[in-house]
Amino acid sequence: MKTRRTTSPVVCEACETRRALRQQPQSIPEDPYQLCRHCSDRLERLSLRPLEWYNLAKRHDPRDHLLGREYYSPGGIALMSDDEMEEEPHLLPAPALRDVAHDLPLLWDHTLTRRQLKPKLLAAWRRHPKAAIATHLIQIWEIRQDDHARETLLTLCRDVLGRAGAELAHRAWKDYHHYLQSPPLVTEEVEDYNDTMDFTKLIDSLEESDDADYDDDDGDRSPAPKCTPSRRVHVRVRHFYWHGLLPSVSARCLPHEEAYQLAVAEVERNGHTGWFAPLHDPRVLDWIETHIQPPLTSEWGGLAAASGFSWGRALRWIQQGRPLSHAALDALSTLIFPMGNPDEEDYGIRLIDPPSRRTLSRVLKAHALRDPVPRVENTVAFILEHAPVLLEGKPYL
Repeated sequence: MKTRRTTSPVVCEACETRRALRQQPQSIPEDPYQLCRHCSDRLERLSLRPLEWYNLAKRHDPRDHLLGREYYSPGGIALMSDDEMEEEPHLLPAPALRDVAHDLPLLWDHTLTRRQLKPKLLAAWRRHPKAAIATHLIQIWEIRQDDHARETLLTLCRDVLGRAGAELAHRAWKDYHHYLQSPPLVTEEVEDYNDTMDFTKLIDSLEESDDADYDDDDGDRSPAPKCTPSRRVHVRVRHFYWHGLLPSVSARCLPHEEAYQLAVAEVERNGHTGWFAPLHDPRVLDWIETHIQPPLTSEWGGLAAASGFSWGRALRWIQQGRPLSHAALDALSTLIFPMGNPDEEDYGIRLIDPPSRRTLSRVLKAHALRDPVPRVENTVAFILEHAPVLLEGKPYL
């Protein structure tokens, strides 16, 4: 692999000891790293030692090209190297969570090297005073503007700070409004791109999820099958995390009415109803009644299910017929599944004021006779089959 090297006064980002040589490998045209000659060669051979990988991951992104889970374990162990490295990982180990949990700056560095913020890591953050965490994260927000750092900051604000993260949430909204003044930067071609796209779904559809990267913070995994390093398919939309995280950050960190009004303004601006879902506000149901329109996808029902959906509302929508009857059935169907994350307080949202099983059966069967199309018949059959889950909160099997 050919590189262009020139001397530089910058210290190597990987070993943090030798002088960096500005490199520009052909496989990394954006030239994101500042490395010495030794670490540059190790990077190209997929042979970084754990601490070297850790230092690059905390500055960039553990999912970056040549740093990802297909090449390195969560502890930074090289999985695909041909080098003789049996003893080398022990010479330069990466810090474990237990080594950094007491110190906020070190804990922040460690957090940046994680591909997913799991419960043990979040618990380490929660052991610190919220005021100290908020001050630290705000300082970082002003310094780090890369996607990975901003995504991590918003996740910590939401999952650790709660209302103590109001100031950081306000700064995020300020930057988001500034972001709206310029178009997103897309480095991959995206067909029919527009700013109302659900960026979370966009990313998920093009990139394998990293949710199963590791079992614990210090764990290792079996080497991946040998393969030639290849460029992953990425859609790098500048600040795509706005649409994926800012709605839930607002719901957790801001006063409810303020968060609701901000969500209304965004939905009116771009039509993306995902801004409503984290609020769990029954007023969203009134909004659906006046705004529902084709295509009648299950997303309308999913939004209703997350917004304090009651049997009384379901009965009224069913009686009104399409399109609200479709949304009601989809909402009831959605409520059968445990909604959200098991670690979150709103996990497993339930139907409000559920009817008796006999009433549910009578109403849904009568509706299926009035609207005998496969979609209605199949959904009604599914709801009635799993009625104990919907009405009594029994686990879905």
